[in-house]
Amino acid sequence: ITITITNIPMKTAFTLKYILLFFIIFINNVPAAELSVDLISGGGIDDQLNVDIGTSFDVDIILNNVLGIAGFELALGFDSTMLTATSIISGEIFNPSTLLVDKTIYSDSITFAELTTLSPVNISTATILATISFDVIGSGSDFLTLNNVSLTDSDFRDITPVNLSDAEVNVTSIPAPGVLALMLSGFGFLRLYRKYCIAG
Repeated sequence: ITITITNIPMKTAFTLKYILLFFIIFINNVPAAELSVDLISGGGIDDQLNVDIGTSFDVDIILNNVLGIAGFELALGFDSTMLTATSIISGEIFNPSTLLVDKTIYSDSITFAELTTLSPVNISTATILATISFDVIGSGSDFLTLNNVSLTDSDFRDITPVNLSDAEVNVTSIPAPGVLALMLSGFGFLRLYRKYCIAG
């Protein structure tokens, strides 16, 4: 970084130069806001989950380490062959002055946005921004990805930087109830047949 100050006394120039350097260092060391996908509620951030076809689960979008937030918007993408989003529940970080801007469920993503009509808030601990519920409809492995994320202050200026943390869902295929019943009856038949052969 080069700072050039001219046409003022040397002593004043040095003072201004160090003040400017202080602010540059301060700005560059502002901790980033954090937005994470948490697959298991409670405790720390869980970024991996194993589930079975036919089950359901909830995902928390966690916000941390941001000052003066007055609005946000985000999108969460997912594999539509594996998952179906069924609902979005607000974490109500702006309660009681929350204004819902967008809450839409698409086949392969959700979009969600809110703002406050009163004073901005400070988030210094892991806080639930939203909870999304999913039904598991197919096997495979894929990520839930945060996209188009924007955090804004009361003047609608972007709050930066923001670190995004996605999460991975692994779906295992299990036999349908009818198939499972046939397998169990088959095992029973083989057991009886073996017992008959030994007795004979």
